[in-house]
Amino acid sequence: MNITYDNYLNALVEFELLFLCFLFAWNFSKRPHFYLRSILSSVVFIAASFFTASIDVGDPIASGTINYLLLFLFSASALEISFSCGIATCLFCTIASYTLRHLVYLAWQLSFYIYTDCSQSPVSGFSWIWVVLSVFWVLVFIPLVLYLYRLIKRTPSIALPSWKILILALFSVLANDVLNMFVITVPLLGDVHILEYILSAFNILSSAMILIIMFGFVSETNLQKEVTYLNQMRREEEKQYQFTKENIELVNIKCHDLRKQIRALKDTHSTISQEEIDSIENATRFYDTKSGTGNIPLDTVVQEKSLVCAKNKINFTRMIDGEKLAFMKESDVFSLFGNILDNAIESVSKIKEEDNRYINLKVHEVPGGLLIFCDNPYEGKIDFKDGLPLTSKDDDKYHGFGMKSIRYIAHCYGGTMKIDTNNGEFSLSIYFPNKPQTPEIA
Repeated sequence: MNITYDNYLNALVEFELLFLCFLFAWNFSKRPHFYLRSILSSVVFIAASFFTASIDVGDPIASGTINYLLLFLFSASALEISFSCGIATCLFCTIASYTLRHLVYLAWQLSFYIYTDCSQSPVSGFSWIWVVLSVFWVLVFIPLVLYLYRLIKRTPSIALPSWKILILALFSVLANDVLNMFVITVPLLGDVHILEYILSAFNILSSAMILIIMFGFVSETNLQKEVTYLNQMRREEEKQYQFTKENIELVNIKCHDLRKQIRALKDTHSTISQEEIDSIENATRFYDTKSGTGNIPLDTVVQEKSLVCAKNKINFTRMIDGEKLAFMKESDVFSLFGNILDNAIESVSKIKEEDNRYINLKVHEVPGGLLIFCDNPYEGKIDFKDGLPLTSKDDDKYHGFGMKSIRYIAHCYGGTMKIDTNNGEFSLSIYFPNKPQTPEIA
């Protein structure tokens, strides 16, 4: 086997592919002994790629296509060995890496053709112009690499495109390879690379389209997953409302009966001390109290969250005209205020000083409509995305939907939502016009 520049270049290509593959897959779950697996697999596949450049089946197009197909398989295999994110995710990252690297190469190739035609000085063997053009196009494409990295980082593996999309992209990549091998092996047409220009430009466009289609489906799939999860969450909240309502009513009845029994003990001069009787009666009185908001589902939410606030030593004050919420479905009222108070409680509970723990909730008429206002203190920094605060939980795949649900319900009834974070205080305002819309699906 003759060792040429092609062998070294082939190993460099595999190194570039592996770098991009590991970069794109970095935030997915890793297998045990990840670093050992990744280093060993990379060394083995880079060494193997050094020799695949010498593959010769008699036809340069077929030989080159087989070589690059093997490089693709090496990269995908290295990801599968190192990550436990599934074959589909490994293929997605490999296709994205391979297509992006191919796009950089095509841009380099086209600029090289332009240089040789303009300078009228053919380049044979190694030339520093290769290095200059390579550095230039790498710098040009770095922003795109970082952009795609951020897109993949925000994407859970369950929301990646389906197998159909991956297979379509894979065949498109293979077709690009065959077309590019044709470009670099066809003879010149006249004094300039006219055919090479046309085919290279087409190849660049098709590579760009592969990336656009793949990541476009990622965004669409994420949106579908989000809508599905929101709908599922709403159904679960409806069930929770009925369950909580029945439990609160049952607890109130039992506490009311218990207070009657305590009064009976008091009248019969039981041996239980008066202080103990008063303590038990005060404790049960808290449960046997209607919130009196004028809205049954809101009463249920307020009473339930009041217990949570009492447990976490949070001062929960409210001024609520619940009758003004009659235009909303009971399940929507429960979901809306449940999420508002859950978010507030989660934030306030993190405050160390108990005197600074408070939640204020107001529901009242304002000129032209109805205003729901809730404010509470917070500690730390709140990051926003698409106008909504990001979840502070470590696992953000299935969290952070509370604020989306609040905004969704507000929009369903023609309302608007506004969030302010000033001076360490989080304020949420929801405004409904006087004639709110009645949603078809809420």
